[in-house]
Amino acid sequence: MRNLVLLSERRNAITVPGDSFPSVPEGCDHDASICSMARDPSADDGGADDHHHRHFHPDEGATSTPSSFYLTRRGILIATSCAASDGVCWTCNLNEVVSVPEDPAAASSPCWFDVTYVDDLDALVCLSRRGAIVTVEKRSGVAELVGEFDNGIKAGCWSPDKEVLALYTHTDSEEGQADVQERDIEKPPALMTMNAQFEVLAEVVPESNILPSASLVADEASV
Repeated sequence: MRNLVLLSERRNAITVPGDSFPSVPEGCDHDASICSMARDPSADDGGADDHHHRHFHPDEGATSTPSSFYLTRRGILIATSCAASDGVCWTCNLNEVVSVPEDPAAASSPCWFDVTYVDDLDALVCLSRRGAIVTVEKRSGVAELVGEFDNGIKAGCWSPDKEVLALYTHTDSEEGQADVQERDIEKPPALMTMNAQFEVLAEVVPESNILPSASLVADEASV
């Protein structure tokens, strides 16, 4: 209980420049909330134990190594450091390195859902529901597109040791196509695992009795 009290005494407010966020067409979802967070376990937070409400402001001359990273649903990655007064070390717009849908509404819809620090890469790995996998260098904030799944990524998660990435996507293969019409699914689902170098370790198309049917999902959602 004492730990909870101590944590509540230190509050860090992150102030990010307004021009860091991409413009949103009228009528589209404006949600820019943080959806995922990551931390570099090797980073030194300076042991900051101040009990004041510290406002972080960006500093173009910041040299501190970021320790915490925040991803918004719109693809803005924010790197912060608690060891220095500069606070926000850099921001990165992930959408600048991925393919953009022709439909303006689809292009502006929030689709990013996960950021993870991977020790073997010494970088951040970000996942998009539109199928993009992007790595970001933790010190400079430089983003690089690893690849894109044409059928999107429904879900993804790293193993505790960050050596294996599990993905749930869809496949264009003929395997499981007979199941598609019965289950009212556009394309067969696929489960995939990759290592930290993004080499595919295994890929399987689940049998129909593993995943619930579309009608069952609809019935459960209406309960």
